[in-house]
Amino acid sequence: MSASAPSSSQTDPARFAHVAAPPRVRRLLASLHALAAQTLATPLKLTIVELERELFRDAERARNSQIQADIYAQTRRLHEVNAQFAPLFLEALGHALAQLREPRVRHVPAPAASTLTASTLTLVADTDIDRDIVLVEIIRREAQRSASALQLLGQRFAVLAAGPEFDVEDLPFGPHVLCRIVRELGERFELGLETQLALYRVFDRQLIDRLGELLERANILLGHEGILPGLVYTPYLARSATTRRIVTGPERSGPAREGGKVNRPLTGWSGSARNSGWAAMTSEAMGDLPTSLRPGPPSPATGAGSAPA
Repeated sequence: MSASAPSSSQTDPARFAHVAAPPRVRRLLASLHALAAQTLATPLKLTIVELERELFRDAERARNSQIQADIYAQTRRLHEVNAQFAPLFLEALGHALAQLREPRVRHVPAPAASTLTASTLTLVADTDIDRDIVLVEIIRREAQRSASALQLLGQRFAVLAAGPEFDVEDLPFGPHVLCRIVRELGERFELGLETQLALYRVFDRQLIDRLGELLERANILLGHEGILPGLVYTPYLARSATTRRIVTGPERSGPAREGGKVNRPLTGWSGSARNSGWAAMTSEAMGDLPTSLRPGPPSPATGAGSAPA
């Protein structure tokens, strides 16, 4: 993976001239935006091209002529969108970078107007749910797949912002922000619901699948610029109870093997234990007695059938 930064001819310092940050931070923001434009330009163009192809395939499989006519109308609309989609997407991404030092605000869908009827509110809610389901699944999958790169980039962006670490939801290059941008563009172009859902799926295949390249190159660029160089992400792996038993098992069983003692259950009779504490105390007490008072060895038992002497 090339770690070279975009050339000065590709960067646009004027875009971030208004950002309240040191000159070095503004220069790095311009480099990051140029890197995003260089990495995402082709996937963004292919997104609209592939969406047109998918709509044509849907039109051929349409159940009736009315649905087919609606799909063709959406396809003609995409001809106007094609030249605007990539520039507007990168413009919105640059705006997200320019707000790096602004207070972080969660972006939530705007509430529906109170003048709408109940049936309209239900339709709007169902439409939002359909779109949210597709986008949430895309975000979840990419957040898991690129967790390490997102973690590192969140730390480095925090240095640029002079603030705490960026959560993945707030990261300008993260899947949450990118999916929010594509949703806003779909609404701006007034695409139909089915066309918007198809746009999300194509966007997932063409751009989100290549997002790891952008994250890696951004981390390399910032690392070479002295922003937390050498930073690595090592997740903490807690040892399970099974692992602890395997490690400590031989240590606990060592004394039992050396002394030959076996831990008996609490229900066992203490008198049956060999070398018990009571037996040891009795032996010590006998050792303190004079020899004449010590009991002698037991005499052999006399058989029941032996004759008297």
